[in-house]
Amino acid sequence: MPTSKDQSFRNPQYDAFIFMLIVISLANLVVLILPIERDSRQVVELINVAISWVLVFDFGLRLALSAHRWHYFLRDFGWFDLISSVPAIIFLPIGILRAFRLVVLVRRYGGYRNFRATWHSRAGGTLSTLLIAIVLVMEFGGILILQAETPAANANIKSAGDALWWEFVTITTVGYGDKYPVTTPGRIVGVVVMIAGVGLFGVFSGFLANWFLRAQKEQTQSALASNYDVLQEVQKAHVAQEAAFAEFREELRALRTLLDDSEPPSS
Repeated sequence: MPTSKDQSFRNPQYDAFIFMLIVISLANLVVLILPIERDSRQVVELINVAISWVLVFDFGLRLALSAHRWHYFLRDFGWFDLISSVPAIIFLPIGILRAFRLVVLVRRYGGYRNFRATWHSRAGGTLSTLLIAIVLVMEFGGILILQAETPAANANIKSAGDALWWEFVTITTVGYGDKYPVTTPGRIVGVVVMIAGVGLFGVFSGFLANWFLRAQKEQTQSALASNYDVLQEVQKAHVAQEAAFAEFREELRALRTLLDDSEPPSS
């Protein structure tokens, strides 16, 4: 991660996203200590493994974009970021490491400053908020659908993999139809997941539209600024030309006056 000496990779919205992922991961590690059902435990474990790989990617991204890679890896606890990101079955040590990584992240950039910057940059913070919401919907929806469907004899959502697959195709509004709830509580969960999926992907579509329009707007503004600079130069040249013409007219008038004075008087 960047330091005060290395600011080659600095994005408050991205830092806030990683911050929230670590918080979710720590909450999941606490949940895994509790006596919960095996299927629900598997959902939490799969979500945590996915978060772990995102954190591994985060380490690789920061290392690749760092202007001082050895300084980041050795002096700025980059090696610790790597160790705390690796997926592991022994959750308690990883939880302790990630809790310390959270403290290090806050000390590096300041949690309040990141969230304030994310709040003020609504467009930049939309994607981070959207991804966090998807993670939460996937996790809670998977646990709830398994709680509702597992007791049914004719259920086809019977494992954590089934639940997460059904949620993914439902949130993305694809709906293959190979997995579906058969109980009334499961269908209620399905309705909530479908509404959340439509809302989340509606926000995602709006974000993409805004991103493309913003790029086009910036390009248009850049072209207008360039044209404005050219117009300013033309105006300056025109003013200089007018000044030169005025000076030339004054000299011509002075020359004419001199010629008139030098003419001999008529007899």
